[in-house]
Amino acid sequence: MKVVYLLWCDANKAAPTTNSYQRIWHNYWKAHIGKAALANLATADVTAVLTALAKDGEGRRTLSHVKWMLSGVYQCAIASGIVPKNPVPDAKWLVKVARPKKQREYSLAEVKPILMDSRAARPPSCYSRRARLFCGITTGRDSRLDVVGLDRRSPDGMAQQNR
Repeated sequence: MKVVYLLWCDANKAAPTTNSYQRIWHNYWKAHIGKAALANLATADVTAVLTALAKDGEGRRTLSHVKWMLSGVYQCAIASGIVPKNPVPDAKWLVKVARPKKQREYSLAEVKPILMDSRAARPPSCYSRRARLFCGITTGRDSRLDVVGLDRRSPDGMAQQNR
């Protein structure tokens, strides 16, 4: 698995995706199924691993990423003719997992100094992008704005609204 799928990811997926899959393989799957043949792995085996990880305190998002990374391995193996079916989609973790804690929301007054402090280390072109990413705003005409972000030319540090 490691040799074939992770090499395929390295050639066909974005670097962050490949790095994430490598971490998931090494941190979660390798110890449990590293020596097992893909054709011999059953849904019950995947469920057992996911349940063990849940009991060890892993959260919903981590469990979901771990599960779907392995599902991608099987999708590649099916397409290559190595295995006939994917046992992962029906696998579940059989213990209750705590909901993620609500994340703190920051006000504009709190965000602005954080972004301004980093000006020395960042080129001016990234201020607007960084502010959009921090605020969860994508490029384009979101909320009828073309660009939202910090602008060194305006006295309050905010870019002008373009309609």
